[in-house]
Amino acid sequence: MKNADHQHFADTTRVGAGNETPCVPSSRDLERERQFWIGQFYAGLAAYVGVCSILAVYVLLTLSQPHRLAIAILILVGIAYSSVFYRFRHQVVASHYRAFVFGSGSFVAFSLLAPICLLDGGITSPVIYLFFATLAYQAIGYSLGMVLICGPFCLAAYGFLAWFGSSSVVGFQPVMQMTALCITFVITLIGAAFRDRKDRELHQLRLQLEVMASTDSLTGCLNNHAFRQLLDREAAHAARHGHVLSLLLIDIDYFKQVNDRHGHLVGDEVLRRVGGVMRSAARQGDWVARPGGDELALVAPCADREAALKLAERLKWLVLGIGLSADITLSIGVCSMVPDNGEGAELFRRADQALYQVKSDGRNGIAFCSMDGRLSPSHLAVASG
Repeated sequence: MKNADHQHFADTTRVGAGNETPCVPSSRDLERERQFWIGQFYAGLAAYVGVCSILAVYVLLTLSQPHRLAIAILILVGIAYSSVFYRFRHQVVASHYRAFVFGSGSFVAFSLLAPICLLDGGITSPVIYLFFATLAYQAIGYSLGMVLICGPFCLAAYGFLAWFGSSSVVGFQPVMQMTALCITFVITLIGAAFRDRKDRELHQLRLQLEVMASTDSLTGCLNNHAFRQLLDREAAHAARHGHVLSLLLIDIDYFKQVNDRHGHLVGDEVLRRVGGVMRSAARQGDWVARPGGDELALVAPCADREAALKLAERLKWLVLGIGLSADITLSIGVCSMVPDNGEGAELFRRADQALYQVKSDGRNGIAFCSMDGRLSPSHLAVASG
């Protein structure tokens, strides 16, 4: 399949050349992901504001203790970080590196909490319990990989405090606190691992459901609804980037007679085989659809008139050689849209006009219709009979 602009193909079903399994990068998936990160952003911001507020109240209640000014300055640094984070929230949410940006928030939090605790008496400071809250917060939305990065940093920050700020501490307090932090870290890891697994399963389920909703079950091609959406988007994309776009509408000649003579099972097999031939003959980046009945379509981005007609001729000859029990021929209408010359619906109408011309001339041929309605039988057309 072609590697195209992700935004452009965000909500289309991709059916490329060959017998590939369709992939569905859906706009609904992108919207869910965006909403998740927006929620993650506001949750992180609320956590920062909450922690800074708790620390500010604590400083006000302990003004008689030493180092209050230094602690207040560190709290202001946390507030400034939150303000910058909020100022660039849209860029952060849209960035491909947003997970690392969110993860950096934990590093900043531990980097501020450690010196605050050190100034406030080391591991005997009540602020030490904010380490547990910050570590547990990672279970909300951090991936397993981010927890594996941020968690050890928390433990290292506590180790720094225990080493440099616990000279007056006796007993098992450092050991108990480190043990509790390690247990919190393990629980956070388990929660992140289960959430990642659940997210993968839900994502795969959504993909399967959307493939089913966008794919014709008989031929494996796009269904009519997905085809119409795709055609409009491809036409808009071609106009925006200055590309040509071609559409082939293919009708299986006398398909009703195939059903009447050989039965509907043979008719279904004909549709499956013709759809498979079209998918295998399509170029990388082309899209094959079944708008309905015995009509199939091929959307060919960046294919001019000559390339589209050659592709149509190739399809006719391939269908003749697939060895079906019923003799099958194709009627093909072709239209090419140059940039700034029409929309998807108009392209479809002109290709359908060319297809109608082939049928009027006796079927088993190819005709081309320009966007201004001029019909011209292809010089590559196969003669009837």
